[in-house]
Amino acid sequence: MLDGLDVVVISFAAPAIVDEWTIMPQALGIVFSAALVGMTLGAMFLAPLADVIGRRNMIMICIVIMASGVFLTAFAQNVMQLIVLRVFSGIGIGAMLASVATVAAEFSPDRYKNFIVSTVLAGYPIGATLAGLVAAQVIPELGWRVMFIISAVATIAPLPVIAFLMPESISFLTDKQPSG
Repeated sequence: MLDGLDVVVISFAAPAIVDEWTIMPQALGIVFSAALVGMTLGAMFLAPLADVIGRRNMIMICIVIMASGVFLTAFAQNVMQLIVLRVFSGIGIGAMLASVATVAAEFSPDRYKNFIVSTVLAGYPIGATLAGLVAAQVIPELGWRVMFIISAVATIAPLPVIAFLMPESISFLTDKQPSG
């Protein structure tokens, strides 16, 4: 859900950014694509490191990347900063999507694996929808920057739960543990 929230929050903030910065809406076109570029990079290059450091650790790293990128977006002053921060956030989002899907598959019984992985990935559009509902209330009242701060807090909030309660991937443990 957090991935969906963090990806689409820029869409809801865009009209307010255009007004505040007095720029043409077209100037934000590349900003919308920037997170997708980051997601591609994260899925291709960061997510595979989970085989080295563990899926649980990768998910925690992704949360920190996502939250810090989204938080810093609240302080952006121009389009170039938005682009860089959206790519950065996207790297965490892409690696998170790949890692969470893998963990869901690894912990799922074969009979229900497809259903469980699909259910986990359904969180993405749910998060995007919730972001729209929150943004509709927050942005007109408190501004677009506050929406990014709220998104960052929502993103970082589950970190302690994951750190203390999420088990490491069984396949990672069996592959990385010394024999005996």
